[in-house]
Amino acid sequence: MPSPVGDDSWLSALTVPLILGACVAFVVVMGTGPTEPSRPLPRSHRKRTPKSRKREKERKDSLSDWEMIPVSRNIPTEIVEHIIDFLQDDKPTLKACALAGRAWISRARHHLHSTITIKRGGPDPYKLWLLPAVARCVRRVNVRDGLWDELNRSVLVELGYIEQLRLRSSHEETYPTLPIAEFPKLPGLVELRLHNISFSSRQELYTVLKRLAKLSTLHIDLTPMNYVDHLPQGDTQPETAPFARPTFSLPLAQVHLSVRSRPGSVAQDILAIAGSSLKELSVVIVTLSSTLHSTLRTVTDLRLRHNTSLETFSLHFLWGDPLWYAPSQRLEQDKHIASSMLACIRSPCLHTLHFRIVVPLEDDPERWLRFLDVRFLDGFARPPSNVMLGVEESERALARSKGLQKVKLELRFMGELLAWMYVGVRRHIEGQLPELRRRKMLEISFSRS
Repeated sequence: MPSPVGDDSWLSALTVPLILGACVAFVVVMGTGPTEPSRPLPRSHRKRTPKSRKREKERKDSLSDWEMIPVSRNIPTEIVEHIIDFLQDDKPTLKACALAGRAWISRARHHLHSTITIKRGGPDPYKLWLLPAVARCVRRVNVRDGLWDELNRSVLVELGYIEQLRLRSSHEETYPTLPIAEFPKLPGLVELRLHNISFSSRQELYTVLKRLAKLSTLHIDLTPMNYVDHLPQGDTQPETAPFARPTFSLPLAQVHLSVRSRPGSVAQDILAIAGSSLKELSVVIVTLSSTLHSTLRTVTDLRLRHNTSLETFSLHFLWGDPLWYAPSQRLEQDKHIASSMLACIRSPCLHTLHFRIVVPLEDDPERWLRFLDVRFLDGFARPPSNVMLGVEESERALARSKGLQKVKLELRFMGELLAWMYVGVRRHIEGQLPELRRRKMLEISFSRS
């Protein structure tokens, strides 16, 4: 009979469990690392006492509702895109969004690279040939210092994704001429802004505008001599005009014009091109000083008869001495300014008038304040009878007045006023405009020029 000591079958039966147990223990020890006696046990392993239960209940009660809501890792794409679109002007946050998730890169990049500026010393737009993903995101381009040829040589024109184009010259007194052959071909352009830049003739301007079939916003300065004409202010027949008038139309909803005191036929043609699509019109009268009657003449010369859907009309001009030192005998004439101006507007949709008046300050502001007279604005709330208007024009002025909802007056001071003087100016103006205050139409604001 074999000895039990010499038989090692029982030892071999225990070998496999012992080895497996040792491996598991080794993995657990190496995975958890060295023990830290000073580290407190997890909350789930602690012994819960009545005091700890009370403290836990108070902590849960103090949590706000949004902290108790379970957070899902899969945020809907629509919500993410809406939030990123809301943060389009916050570049640091957009960069953080692009780094947060791969799915957010495309939407964040669309806003991060949506605008580029081409200027001397700036980045070379030609390098966008090497970055097609970035070039496809560009929608707004600002060109300065006459570097429009740099834009033409870039991949942006070939892609055709540009929607807004701004051309600006740093020369305030001289207007560089933009050759029509160098104007970029952008059929999808919806906004064009030309600052201190002109075309060689009005015909070239019309040719460029005709190419932009989707143009909805136009900012242009018409004060250069290239656009000035000497046509009579009456209706001019196309066959007798020394130049061809445009016959096309554009879906222009916003137009901003800088004109002289006599706008001329180019401004009239642009407004005719806009037609019934025009919703917002802003006119800056570039002159040394303006009176009420010269401003009225400018509005009359614009010929707004084609713009039957105009909703907002803004006038910006420099207030001359004859206006705010008006003698008493001129007050009766100034009352008819509002009715005459309203009669020029054919649109029944008009609801806002905005007057931005640049006011030079005298050495004695208190004396200047006493002579400030804006009572003509009260006529927009209740037009007085005007013998200079016909029956149809008087009815039109009354209808435009009834449809008005807001009259904004913004005074831009060419100088410094003390804080208490602003309060005095506001009270002085409000006291002169009782009808506008009664209809709750008046908005007054101040700024520095």
